[in-house]
Amino acid sequence: MKKIFSNRNIKVILFTIIVTVMFLPMLQRMTKLIGEKQLIGAYTIPEKPKLNWVTWFDGEYQKTTEDYVQAKIGFRGTFVRIYNQLQYSLYNQARAKDVIIGNDGYLYEENYIDAYLGTDFIGEDSIDMKVNKLGAIDKVLKAKGIEIVVVLAPGKGSFYPEFIPDQYDINSRGKTNFEGYSKAIAKTDVHLVDFHQWFDDMKDTSRYPLFPKTGIHWSKYGEMLVLDSIITYFNALAKYDKIPELNISRVEWSNNMRDSDDDIERGMNLLFDIEDFPMAYGHYNFKDSVTEKSPKVLTVGDSYYWGMFNWGLTEFGFNKAQFWFYNNEIYPDIYDGDAKVSNVDIVAEVEKNDFILLLVTDANLHKFCFGFIDQLYDGYGLAK
Repeated sequence: MKKIFSNRNIKVILFTIIVTVMFLPMLQRMTKLIGEKQLIGAYTIPEKPKLNWVTWFDGEYQKTTEDYVQAKIGFRGTFVRIYNQLQYSLYNQARAKDVIIGNDGYLYEENYIDAYLGTDFIGEDSIDMKVNKLGAIDKVLKAKGIEIVVVLAPGKGSFYPEFIPDQYDINSRGKTNFEGYSKAIAKTDVHLVDFHQWFDDMKDTSRYPLFPKTGIHWSKYGEMLVLDSIITYFNALAKYDKIPELNISRVEWSNNMRDSDDDIERGMNLLFDIEDFPMAYGHYNFKDSVTEKSPKVLTVGDSYYWGMFNWGLTEFGFNKAQFWFYNNEIYPDIYDGDAKVSNVDIVAEVEKNDFILLLVTDANLHKFCFGFIDQLYDGYGLAK
């Protein structure tokens, strides 16, 4: 019986397979025949390099061309996900900036662990100095009929310390910025809403999860509770018209994570999903519409406010006020693409509002309000 394949035929077949595999990325880049899941996270595609005498002879063109080709290679996203999955599955490592894999698969970002342990503590003197400035600003604004409300949000590390990995010694915690700010602000006339403590108190009694397993922000259910409580708190302070209240129709369970409930996991760019526990999602809307006399609420905060902003709180609840993200970017952008806090008159903008909401999670308390207090303090000439 003749051999079906001679050694020569086998070599030809193997060579063909190797060449095909080598050219597949180029073919994918040119044709996009196979749809790929886009990578998520902070990465940029370099611009196509421009060739000229200077860039050629100083080597810049060659280097930028290499970066450009690597970024554009076919199946790049798939290759990255395969690599990340192997690192996670075999070595329990996350190939994403500052992501820490905790016990039982709980995901953290390192700055939230630092906030819980107190390793980012800035000191009582620094906290007292910042709160003294806040108190002075509060007196000025109160005289103008404007109230400041500070909201302290919980962090993943402080809510789930039991799942922080063993390389961190949770038994040797130091003083924390949360403890310092909550005590210092409580001694002033500034309104303080402590969701950090509230969440901790509800942890064992809440019917639905207040934090997810593979996300860094409070759960969408927890966010709904915060949203409802903030509106209720402001309405208790409002002198005339109120902020529209929430109408919560129902809450449903889901095994599919929505919105930010798995934001860390999505940023890890894995091939396969990490197993989560079921999460709860509320269905709610405003009972009424804002009026011209409804309170305007300027929000200065971090990413814990994004979910509420995207839902429509700023526009439809806070009377089309603004959200100053990290006291840097202004949303919504009404300045033709130049929406930066540095480009506006901070005193004039603040005085257009009835309330100033300062919302900060514990991981950001080491940079409390992101320069807003210092800028407003100087803007009112209080340093003189």
